Amino acid sequence: MTMMMMMKVVSLTEWVDTWFERATMTVILLNCVTLGLYPPCADEQCTTRCYVLDAADHAIYAYFAVEMCIKVLAMGFVGEHTYLADGWNRLDLFIVIAGSVYICSIIAASEPTPLLTLRVVSVIP
Repeated sequence: MTMMMMMKVVSLTEWVDTWFERATMTVILLNCVTLGLYPPCADEQCTTRCYVLDAADHAIYAYFAVEMCIKVLAMGFVGEHTYLADGWNRLDLFIVIAGSVYICSIIAASEPTPLLTLRVVSVIP
């Protein structure tokens, strides 16, 4: 690789990294808003707002799952300077796993509401 090509690759990587971080922060803020809009009682009949928030919840989970997969592919999973080397990434992994358990429980038609509170952990920077 020539020096000019290396500089372009580094520049592109920095640009993508900046936009990726901004997108992630935007999704985290959206997650905070949707958490605040959830009705406190799950026993009430579900309204349109409920369905919209549920769809947003699934979209946010999908974003975090894709983000985790991209980071694992780019950094590696285990070892020095890899995905699991960073404590925040381990927290993200826990959140994605908890979300997966929640999604699987919905599919199995036994919705455990205590797992919904784990979404709050994703707000911690």
